[in-house]
Amino acid sequence: MRFTRMGFAGIFVCAALLAAVFIAAAQEEFDPALMTPTDAERAATAPNPASDDPVERGEYLTRVQMACVGCHGTYIEGEPYAEASPLTSGLAGGRPFAIPDLMTVYASNLTRLGDWTDDQIEDAIRYGLRPDGTGLAPIMGFSLYATMTDQDMSDIIAYLRTLEPVEMDIPEPEFFVPFLSREALGQGWAAMKDAMAAIQMPAMDFSDPAQRGGYLANQASCMHCHGQLNEMFVAAPYPQGLPWGDLVGASLLPFNVGDYTEEELAAVITTGIKNDGGMALGMPWFSYQHMPSEDVQALVAWIRQLPDVKPKDRVMPAAPGGEPAPPSGEPAPETTPGS
Repeated sequence: MRFTRMGFAGIFVCAALLAAVFIAAAQEEFDPALMTPTDAERAATAPNPASDDPVERGEYLTRVQMACVGCHGTYIEGEPYAEASPLTSGLAGGRPFAIPDLMTVYASNLTRLGDWTDDQIEDAIRYGLRPDGTGLAPIMGFSLYATMTDQDMSDIIAYLRTLEPVEMDIPEPEFFVPFLSREALGQGWAAMKDAMAAIQMPAMDFSDPAQRGGYLANQASCMHCHGQLNEMFVAAPYPQGLPWGDLVGASLLPFNVGDYTEEELAAVITTGIKNDGGMALGMPWFSYQHMPSEDVQALVAWIRQLPDVKPKDRVMPAAPGGEPAPPSGEPAPETTPGS
Protein backbone atom coordinates (compact mmCIF):
# COMPACT_ATOMS: atom_id res chain seq x y z
CA MET A 1 0.00 0.00 0.00
CA ARG A 2 1.46 3.36 -0.98
CA PHE A 3 0.92 6.72 0.63
CA THR A 4 2.61 9.85 -0.65
CA ARG A 5 3.11 13.09 1.26
CA MET A 6 2.55 16.37 -0.52
CA GLY A 7 5.66 18.24 0.62
CA PHE A 8 6.92 21.27 -1.33
CA ALA A 9 5.73 20.01 -4.69
CA GLY A 10 2.26 19.43 -3.30
CA ILE A 11 2.21 22.97 -1.95
CA PHE A 12 2.90 24.13 -5.50
CA VAL A 13 -0.29 22.40 -6.59
CA CYS A 14 -2.26 23.89 -3.71
CA ALA A 15 -0.94 27.33 -4.54
CA ALA A 16 -2.07 26.95 -8.12
CA LEU A 17 -5.43 25.68 -6.95
CA LEU A 18 -5.95 28.52 -4.52
CA ALA A 19 -4.93 31.11 -7.09
CA ALA A 20 -7.80 29.78 -9.13
CA VAL A 21 -10.36 29.35 -6.39
CA PHE A 22 -10.17 32.90 -5.11
CA ILE A 23 -11.59 34.35 -8.31
CA ALA A 24 -13.98 31.81 -9.79
CA ALA A 25 -17.48 32.50 -11.00
CA ALA A 26 -20.52 30.35 -11.54
CA GLN A 27 -21.98 29.68 -14.94
CA GLU A 28 -25.74 29.95 -14.75
CA GLU A 29 -28.71 30.90 -12.64
CA PHE A 30 -29.76 28.26 -10.13
CA ASP A 31 -33.03 26.50 -10.90
CA PRO A 32 -34.18 24.39 -7.90
CA ALA A 33 -36.39 22.32 -10.18
CA LEU A 34 -33.29 20.95 -11.89
CA MET A 35 -32.08 19.47 -8.58
CA THR A 36 -34.88 16.89 -8.59
CA PRO A 37 -33.61 13.28 -8.75
CA THR A 38 -34.69 11.26 -11.76
CA ASP A 39 -37.05 8.30 -11.41
CA ALA A 40 -34.12 6.00 -12.16
CA GLU A 41 -32.17 7.58 -9.32
CA ARG A 42 -35.02 7.09 -6.85
CA ALA A 43 -35.12 3.40 -7.74
CA ALA A 44 -31.34 2.91 -7.65
CA THR A 45 -29.43 1.10 -4.92
CA ALA A 46 -26.04 2.42 -3.86
CA PRO A 47 -23.09 0.14 -4.67
CA ASN A 48 -21.60 -1.80 -1.77
CA PRO A 49 -18.40 -0.14 -0.46
CA ALA A 50 -17.30 -3.46 1.07
CA SER A 51 -17.83 -5.49 -2.10
CA ASP A 52 -15.17 -7.98 -3.17
CA ASP A 53 -15.96 -7.02 -6.77
CA PRO A 54 -13.50 -4.27 -7.77
CA VAL A 55 -15.96 -2.85 -10.29
CA GLU A 56 -18.75 -2.43 -7.75
CA ARG A 57 -16.38 -1.02 -5.17
CA GLY A 58 -14.91 1.32 -7.80
CA GLU A 59 -18.42 2.48 -8.67
CA TYR A 60 -18.98 3.31 -5.00
CA LEU A 61 -15.72 5.24 -4.78
CA THR A 62 -16.42 7.15 -8.00
CA ARG A 63 -20.07 8.02 -7.43
CA VAL A 64 -20.32 8.25 -3.64
CA GLN A 65 -17.05 8.71 -1.76
CA MET A 66 -15.32 10.95 -4.30
CA ALA A 67 -18.53 12.51 -5.64
CA CYS A 68 -16.99 12.67 -9.13
CA VAL A 69 -20.44 13.27 -10.60
CA GLY A 70 -20.40 16.76 -9.07
CA CYS A 71 -17.96 17.85 -11.79
CA HIS A 72 -17.88 15.05 -14.35
CA GLY A 73 -21.60 14.30 -14.49
CA THR A 74 -23.00 14.71 -17.99
CA TYR A 75 -23.75 18.41 -18.36
CA ILE A 76 -26.41 19.66 -20.77
CA GLU A 77 -27.62 23.20 -20.15
CA GLY A 78 -31.25 23.31 -19.06
CA GLU A 79 -31.43 19.62 -18.18
CA PRO A 80 -31.51 18.29 -14.58
CA TYR A 81 -28.24 18.70 -12.75
CA ALA A 82 -26.22 15.49 -12.77
CA GLU A 83 -25.36 15.79 -9.08
CA ALA A 84 -29.05 15.36 -8.22
CA SER A 85 -28.75 11.77 -9.47
CA PRO A 86 -25.26 10.66 -8.39
CA LEU A 87 -25.93 6.93 -8.70
CA THR A 88 -27.31 7.00 -12.23
CA SER A 89 -26.07 10.12 -13.99
CA GLY A 90 -23.82 9.78 -16.98
CA LEU A 91 -20.15 10.72 -16.56
CA ALA A 92 -19.57 12.39 -19.92
CA GLY A 93 -18.54 15.72 -18.38
CA GLY A 94 -18.87 19.07 -20.11
CA ARG A 95 -19.54 21.31 -17.10
CA PRO A 96 -17.83 24.70 -17.60
CA PHE A 97 -15.61 26.26 -14.95
CA ALA A 98 -14.89 29.92 -15.66
CA ILE A 99 -12.06 31.65 -13.81
CA PRO A 100 -12.21 35.27 -14.99
CA ASP A 101 -9.02 36.58 -16.59
CA LEU A 102 -7.26 33.21 -16.20
CA MET A 103 -9.06 30.34 -17.86
CA THR A 104 -12.27 28.60 -18.81
CA VAL A 105 -12.09 24.83 -18.64
CA TYR A 106 -14.60 22.02 -19.04
CA ALA A 107 -14.97 18.79 -17.06
CA SER A 108 -13.49 15.79 -18.85
CA ASN A 109 -15.52 12.95 -20.33
CA LEU A 110 -14.77 9.91 -18.16
CA THR A 111 -16.41 7.53 -20.61
CA ARG A 112 -13.77 8.05 -23.31
CA LEU A 113 -10.69 6.62 -21.61
CA GLY A 114 -10.57 3.38 -23.58
CA ASP A 115 -7.24 4.14 -25.24
CA TRP A 116 -5.60 5.24 -21.97
CA THR A 117 -3.49 2.71 -20.07
CA ASP A 118 -4.14 2.08 -16.38
CA ASP A 119 -0.95 3.99 -15.54
CA GLN A 120 -2.11 6.97 -17.60
CA ILE A 121 -5.46 7.08 -15.81
CA GLU A 122 -3.64 6.88 -12.48
CA ASP A 123 -1.31 9.72 -13.48
CA ALA A 124 -4.31 11.89 -14.31
CA ILE A 125 -6.02 11.19 -10.98
CA ARG A 126 -2.92 11.42 -8.77
CA TYR A 127 -0.85 14.03 -10.56
CA GLY A 128 -3.04 15.86 -13.09
CA LEU A 129 -1.05 14.55 -16.07
CA ARG A 130 -2.59 13.67 -19.42
CA PRO A 131 -1.12 10.89 -21.62
CA ASP A 132 0.49 13.47 -23.93
CA GLY A 133 2.33 15.08 -21.01
CA THR A 134 0.12 18.14 -20.79
CA GLY A 135 -1.62 19.03 -17.54
CA LEU A 136 -5.15 19.14 -16.22
CA ALA A 137 -6.40 22.41 -14.75
CA PRO A 138 -5.80 22.73 -10.98
CA ILE A 139 -9.55 22.70 -10.37
CA MET A 140 -9.15 18.92 -10.54
CA GLY A 141 -8.31 17.81 -6.98
CA PHE A 142 -5.37 15.59 -7.85
CA SER A 143 -3.25 17.05 -5.04
CA LEU A 144 -5.70 15.38 -2.64
CA TYR A 145 -5.94 12.12 -4.55
CA ALA A 146 -2.15 11.68 -4.57
CA THR A 147 -2.52 9.94 -1.19
CA MET A 148 -5.06 7.41 -2.49
CA THR A 149 -4.31 3.77 -1.71
CA ASP A 150 -3.32 1.53 -4.58
CA GLN A 151 -6.41 -0.62 -3.98
CA ASP A 152 -8.78 2.34 -4.22
CA MET A 153 -7.04 3.51 -7.40
CA SER A 154 -7.21 0.06 -8.97
CA ASP A 155 -10.92 -0.31 -8.19
CA ILE A 156 -11.77 3.12 -9.61
CA ILE A 157 -9.93 2.30 -12.84
CA ALA A 158 -11.74 -1.05 -13.02
CA TYR A 159 -15.08 0.76 -12.82
CA LEU A 160 -14.15 3.44 -15.35
CA ARG A 161 -13.26 0.64 -17.78
CA THR A 162 -16.90 -0.51 -17.72
CA LEU A 163 -18.43 2.81 -18.79
CA GLU A 164 -20.10 2.80 -22.18
CA PRO A 165 -18.42 5.46 -24.35
CA VAL A 166 -20.58 8.53 -24.85
CA GLU A 167 -19.92 11.16 -27.49
CA MET A 168 -19.85 14.62 -25.93
CA ASP A 169 -18.81 17.84 -27.63
CA ILE A 170 -16.51 19.34 -25.01
CA PRO A 171 -14.75 22.59 -25.94
CA GLU A 172 -11.01 22.95 -25.59
CA PRO A 173 -9.87 24.93 -22.52
CA GLU A 174 -9.20 28.62 -22.96
CA PHE A 175 -6.24 30.27 -21.22
CA PHE A 176 -6.12 34.05 -21.00
CA VAL A 177 -2.59 34.69 -19.72
CA PRO A 178 0.68 33.76 -21.48
CA PHE A 179 2.12 31.50 -18.77
CA LEU A 180 -1.00 29.34 -18.53
CA SER A 181 -1.32 26.47 -20.98
CA ARG A 182 -1.77 22.73 -20.89
CA GLU A 183 1.93 22.39 -21.71
CA ALA A 184 3.04 24.66 -18.87
CA LEU A 185 0.75 22.91 -16.41
CA GLY A 186 2.09 19.55 -17.55
CA GLN A 187 5.66 20.63 -16.85
CA GLY A 188 4.72 21.73 -13.35
CA TRP A 189 2.73 18.61 -12.53
CA ALA A 190 5.49 16.34 -13.89
CA ALA A 191 8.00 18.01 -11.56
CA MET A 192 5.55 17.52 -8.71
CA LYS A 193 5.20 13.83 -9.54
CA ASP A 194 8.96 13.31 -9.53
CA ALA A 195 9.34 15.05 -6.17
CA MET A 196 6.45 13.23 -4.54
CA ALA A 197 7.56 9.81 -5.73
CA ALA A 198 10.60 10.03 -3.46
CA ILE A 199 8.56 10.72 -0.31
CA GLN A 200 6.83 7.82 1.42
CA MET A 201 4.44 7.81 4.34
CA PRO A 202 3.78 4.86 6.67
CA ALA A 203 0.52 3.00 6.16
CA MET A 204 -2.38 4.48 8.09
CA ASP A 205 -4.37 2.58 10.70
CA PHE A 206 -7.83 2.52 9.20
CA SER A 207 -9.17 0.85 12.34
CA ASP A 208 -8.69 4.24 14.02
CA PRO A 209 -11.79 6.30 13.10
CA ALA A 210 -9.92 9.61 13.17
CA GLN A 211 -7.18 8.33 10.86
CA ARG A 212 -9.78 6.83 8.56
CA GLY A 213 -11.63 10.14 8.62
CA GLY A 214 -8.46 12.04 7.75
CA TYR A 215 -7.96 9.83 4.72
CA LEU A 216 -11.58 10.36 3.68
CA ALA A 217 -11.25 14.12 4.12
CA ASN A 218 -8.83 14.05 1.20
CA GLN A 219 -10.41 11.35 -0.94
CA ALA A 220 -13.93 12.76 -0.51
CA SER A 221 -12.51 16.19 -1.41
CA CYS A 222 -13.49 17.82 1.90
CA MET A 223 -10.18 19.66 1.86
CA HIS A 224 -10.92 20.97 -1.62
CA CYS A 225 -13.43 23.39 -0.08
CA HIS A 226 -12.56 23.45 3.61
CA GLY A 227 -8.75 23.59 3.46
CA GLN A 228 -6.35 26.41 2.76
CA LEU A 229 -2.62 26.58 2.10
CA ASN A 230 -1.27 28.39 5.17
CA GLU A 231 -4.15 28.17 7.62
CA MET A 232 -5.64 24.75 7.09
CA PHE A 233 -9.38 24.37 7.56
CA VAL A 234 -9.91 28.14 7.31
CA ALA A 235 -12.61 29.30 4.94
CA ALA A 236 -11.66 30.41 1.46
CA PRO A 237 -13.71 31.32 -1.62
CA TYR A 238 -14.08 28.27 -3.83
CA PRO A 239 -15.30 27.88 -7.44
CA GLN A 240 -18.16 25.45 -7.24
CA GLY A 241 -18.68 25.90 -10.97
CA LEU A 242 -22.29 25.57 -9.90
CA PRO A 243 -25.29 27.88 -10.02
CA TRP A 244 -24.83 29.25 -6.51
CA GLY A 245 -21.86 31.43 -7.37
CA ASP A 246 -18.71 31.84 -5.29
CA LEU A 247 -18.95 30.33 -1.83
CA VAL A 248 -16.81 30.35 1.28
CA GLY A 249 -16.11 26.87 2.62
CA ALA A 250 -16.82 26.84 6.35
CA SER A 251 -13.97 26.28 8.79
CA LEU A 252 -14.05 22.83 10.38
CA LEU A 253 -12.17 23.99 13.50
CA PRO A 254 -13.91 23.96 16.90
CA PHE A 255 -14.40 27.74 16.96
CA ASN A 256 -16.82 27.33 14.05
CA VAL A 257 -18.40 23.89 14.48
CA GLY A 258 -17.81 23.26 18.18
CA ASP A 259 -21.48 23.84 18.92
CA TYR A 260 -22.49 21.02 16.55
CA THR A 261 -23.39 17.70 18.11
CA GLU A 262 -21.98 14.58 16.46
CA GLU A 263 -25.45 13.92 15.05
CA GLU A 264 -25.60 17.43 13.59
CA LEU A 265 -22.17 17.06 11.97
CA ALA A 266 -23.28 13.77 10.45
CA ALA A 267 -26.47 15.42 9.23
CA VAL A 268 -24.71 18.28 7.45
CA ILE A 269 -22.47 15.76 5.69
CA THR A 270 -25.34 13.58 4.49
CA THR A 271 -28.19 16.08 4.07
CA GLY A 272 -26.49 19.45 3.63
CA ILE A 273 -28.62 20.92 6.44
CA LYS A 274 -26.74 22.95 9.05
CA ASN A 275 -27.65 23.04 12.73
CA ASP A 276 -29.38 26.40 12.23
CA GLY A 277 -31.64 24.87 9.58
CA GLY A 278 -29.88 26.57 6.69
CA MET A 279 -28.50 24.78 3.65
CA ALA A 280 -24.77 24.23 3.16
CA LEU A 281 -24.64 25.33 -0.47
CA GLY A 282 -22.18 23.42 -2.61
CA MET A 283 -21.90 20.55 -0.11
CA PRO A 284 -22.00 17.27 -2.10
CA TRP A 285 -24.39 15.62 0.32
CA PHE A 286 -26.20 14.18 -2.69
CA SER A 287 -23.35 11.67 -2.94
CA TYR A 288 -22.37 11.48 0.73
CA GLN A 289 -25.90 10.47 1.74
CA HIS A 290 -24.99 7.01 0.42
CA MET A 291 -21.86 6.69 2.60
CA PRO A 292 -21.92 3.93 5.23
CA SER A 293 -22.51 5.30 8.72
CA GLU A 294 -19.06 4.18 9.89
CA ASP A 295 -17.40 6.40 7.27
CA VAL A 296 -19.58 9.37 8.19
CA GLN A 297 -18.70 8.80 11.84
CA ALA A 298 -15.01 8.58 10.89
CA LEU A 299 -15.24 12.01 9.27
CA VAL A 300 -16.93 13.32 12.42
CA ALA A 301 -14.16 11.79 14.57
CA TRP A 302 -11.53 13.47 12.40
CA ILE A 303 -13.28 16.85 12.66
CA ARG A 304 -13.53 16.47 16.45
CA GLN A 305 -9.78 15.97 16.86
CA LEU A 306 -8.80 19.09 14.91
CA PRO A 307 -6.87 21.64 17.02
CA ASP A 308 -8.87 24.02 19.17
CA VAL A 309 -7.37 27.20 17.79
CA LYS A 310 -8.78 30.25 16.09
CA PRO A 311 -7.02 31.69 13.06
CA LYS A 312 -5.62 35.17 13.26
CA ASP A 313 -7.84 37.92 11.97
CA ARG A 314 -7.09 38.65 8.37
CA VAL A 315 -8.59 40.29 5.32
CA MET A 316 -10.15 37.77 3.00
CA PRO A 317 -9.27 38.07 -0.70
CA ALA A 318 -11.63 40.20 -2.72
CA ALA A 319 -14.34 38.30 -4.53
CA PRO A 320 -15.01 39.03 -8.21
CA GLY A 321 -16.32 42.57 -8.41
CA GLY A 322 -13.99 43.82 -5.70
CA GLU A 323 -16.13 43.18 -2.61
CA PRO A 324 -14.42 41.49 0.37
CA ALA A 325 -15.26 37.84 0.84
CA PRO A 326 -17.90 37.20 3.55
CA PRO A 327 -17.45 35.44 6.89
CA SER A 328 -17.04 31.67 7.07
CA GLY A 329 -19.87 29.59 5.69
CA GLU A 330 -21.69 32.33 3.79
CA PRO A 331 -22.16 32.83 0.06
CA ALA A 332 -19.81 35.34 -1.48
CA PRO A 333 -21.23 38.60 -2.84
CA GLU A 334 -23.29 38.04 -5.95
CA THR A 335 -21.22 38.63 -9.05
CA THR A 336 -21.42 38.44 -12.79
CA PRO A 337 -19.18 35.88 -14.53
CA GLY A 338 -16.22 37.62 -16.05
CA SER A 339 -16.45 40.73 -13.88
